[in-house]
Amino acid sequence: MAEANILTQVAQTVAGEMEKALDAEIERLDNLNEDDYEQMRKKRIEEMRKDAQNKQKWKREGHGKLMELSDEKEFFDLVKRSPRVIALFARAGNKFADDLKEHLAVIAEHHFETRIVVLDAEKSPFLVQRLKIWMIPSMVLIIDQKTNHTISGLDEISGDGKYPTWHLERLLNTHNVLTSHVLEDRHSSIDDDEEIDWDA
Repeated sequence: MAEANILTQVAQTVAGEMEKALDAEIERLDNLNEDDYEQMRKKRIEEMRKDAQNKQKWKREGHGKLMELSDEKEFFDLVKRSPRVIALFARAGNKFADDLKEHLAVIAEHHFETRIVVLDAEKSPFLVQRLKIWMIPSMVLIIDQKTNHTISGLDEISGDGKYPTWHLERLLNTHNVLTSHVLEDRHSSIDDDEEIDWDA
């Protein structure tokens, strides 16, 4: 019983601290003046301008589309120029790799911040050995020229090989190789807009 009282006291203390912090934030927002709003607006406009410039730069460098690489040298050149890279190691005729390519092509169109490439594993023996690729398909997620994570096969994506593109986008976001949830947000807004049939 004493443990329950201690837990209750701790919970009340934490809740009280959270309430104080929330009250302080509400008071700060209530006390904003015109200059504060103008400062926030300018900051947001500058962020949007920078995002647009980055998108144009990435587009010029070939981001925004799935690119099939012909050799390993090309891979190293791209990794040096791109802060984030998703490299799919595939083999011709592999159904699961072909499905992943389709999903990644859609993701590439919405995520200019990440370079998405496909390599034929049979034509890339050095990379396969160096990156310890043991299953096809495999996706190597690279951030700042370092391997962040490798997704071998489809176990992390789907147990049965069937999955929506937004689900793959969410997984790639958890590994920080994408910076937003464009497709997932779009999927959520479609779900939110659907009418509910209360008679069903």
